[in-house]
Amino acid sequence: NILTNPNVSLVVTNQDIITTVQLEGTASLLEGEELGKYQNIHFAKNPYLSKLKDKSDQCWILIRPNWLRITDIKGVPWKVEEIKL
Repeated sequence: NILTNPNVSLVVTNQDIITTVQLEGTASLLEGEELGKYQNIHFAKNPYLSKLKDKSDQCWILIRPNWLRITDIKGVPWKVEEIKL
C-alpha cells in the first residue's frame, strides 16, 4: 500500500520484449489541485478517455522516479543504460 510505503518499482516492455524500462521511485496519491493539474494534461493528450474522469472506483497515482534502466536487446551485446535521477 503506497500510503504506508511509497517506494515502488515498475517494469514496462513492448510486445516483442525488445526494449524494457525499469524504474524505482516514490508514489503519491493525487488529490485536489494537483489531481486536477495532471488530469488536465492526461485528458488533453487522450480526449477519448475523458468519460473516465469522474469514475469513483479509480484513483490517480503519481510516480516520481529516482532510478531508471533502459535495456535494448536488439543487438549483441545488449545496450543497457542506467540513470540515477
